[in-house]
Amino acid sequence: MELLCLDIINSNRFGEYLAKPGRDMLNNANWLHVLVDKWNLDVKFPIQSNDLKILQELRDNMQQAVKYLNLDTKLCAEELVKVNSILKNTPCQIKLVYKDGNFVLQDIPLCDSWANVIWSTAYSFAKLISEYDITRIKICENKDCGWIFYDESKSRTRRWCDHKICGNLMKVRRYRERQKQTEQ
Repeated sequence: MELLCLDIINSNRFGEYLAKPGRDMLNNANWLHVLVDKWNLDVKFPIQSNDLKILQELRDNMQQAVKYLNLDTKLCAEELVKVNSILKNTPCQIKLVYKDGNFVLQDIPLCDSWANVIWSTAYSFAKLISEYDITRIKICENKDCGWIFYDESKSRTRRWCDHKICGNLMKVRRYRERQKQTEQ
């Protein structure tokens, strides 16, 4: 499942393919260009330091909320203060449109500032935890990764953000550990 909030949450990288030290992709202008293009968000570059700080705080808040949800802890109003404070400052209008045989809600930005990206991220997160099954919001079991993903598997047993990267890595680690124990 592709959601803007998941892209923002996972922008705090622990390391690409776990070989490099972590880095904050929100500080990377090229990554931000790809992000706003992917989500059709019209903004002016560069991002201002205040907007960057708000986006980073929102990301940290959303990460913490997901950690609480993964511990089966109910979210209280305190964890939602940041998201709700952003949502009340709507830099867009929502319009009901008929598209491809269905009614859909369409966001119409009122400005081309980063406030729209920040609001769209908070709105995406609000939709994720209010309209989708929160038990499917998971944290990659690779402790060196920590990415957050939505488990769309039929059995709800997905454990890694990407089975080709973290899944294979964890299987290799378990295999090597078993080999060490066998040799001893």
